Amino acid sequence: MTSPVRSRRGAVRATTTDERGFTLIELLIVMVIVPIIIAALSVSLISVFSLQSSVASRLGDSANSQVVTLNFTSDIQGAVRIITGATPTQCGTGTQILGVQRGSGTYVSYDEVLQSGSLYSLVRNQCANSGTPDTPGVLVATTTLAYDVAQPCAGSIVSGCLALTTYQGSTSVSTSSWTSTQGITGVRLDVYAAQSNLSYTVVAEPLGADSTNPSNLGTTASVNTCGFALPGTGTYARSLCFFDFLPYVSAGARSVSTPITEFVPGGYVFTADLNISTNQSTVQPSKFPTYSAAFLGNAIGGSPFYTGVGCPTTDTTTVPGSGGSVLGQPSCIDPAIYMYSGGSSASATVTLSNITLKTST
Repeated sequence: MTSPVRSRRGAVRATTTDERGFTLIELLIVMVIVPIIIAALSVSLISVFSLQSSVASRLGDSANSQVVTLNFTSDIQGAVRIITGATPTQCGTGTQILGVQRGSGTYVSYDEVLQSGSLYSLVRNQCANSGTPDTPGVLVATTTLAYDVAQPCAGSIVSGCLALTTYQGSTSVSTSSWTSTQGITGVRLDVYAAQSNLSYTVVAEPLGADSTNPSNLGTTASVNTCGFALPGTGTYARSLCFFDFLPYVSAGARSVSTPITEFVPGGYVFTADLNISTNQSTVQPSKFPTYSAAFLGNAIGGSPFYTGVGCPTTDTTTVPGSGGSVLGQPSCIDPAIYMYSGGSSASATVTLSNITLKTST
């Protein structure tokens, strides 16, 4: 309803009531739809946050797998003796999965340490050489390799736990006591990361796996393999693998022309053509040390240096020198070609040609 309003000038104009706002129906619609939209957005946000946590866990466990692979492969390749399980000795704390004695004499222990609830951390502990066989020294370094891993497997390998297996060929073998890596063709670690449900496997082979079998020492083995020096007798005692020349060179030879094939640890096959020519001298395969003052196979400062090439790691006998010195353990294979002089003008030339190194594939 309108009412007349008189202006200052006396004119009459009409006014209306302001009806701006929401109707009841509009308010009801808003009250119904807005909660639905908010609920949908909340579900989406919760899903995004949950996915973010899952992705972060999986990325973290994936990074952990690379760290485990790097350390595990290096330790196994350099191992001269290994042990599985928590007894009889351990480096560091936690539940030992694997113990490793490296060629340098140091000890490494892979331990599971309780993190929280049913989750564990996989820890690498490193101990010094105590000087006592099969006994780690003081703890010198601790590194956490992986988080949120499952507990160790009890007995046989099952899914959802951490297991370690050692192999000779394709057969699993027990290494519950300190065991030489000679003949150990693979060490396998199965890891289950519970938070991200990620499983991965790491397999490595000791470099000394294919060194001379003790039953074939002093004879020509059915398969020619190189041999390592005894642990602790040189910086690279378990990295340098010496060929045995006994199958290729006869004693007192003046000329040699023969192909050679050597199986190198890690699944490699080395082949080459060996040629030897002499004038007034002869050559023959020889053990270390080739003579009393030789660099390899003798002692430096009273300590054996690259001795016991191709011998079992349990063989610790030494050769006494003059005045009570120690010359070291003679090699058990013939890793040298030695020339017997025929005079001041005697000479011998040794040549390796057509060298190849092949993988298993």
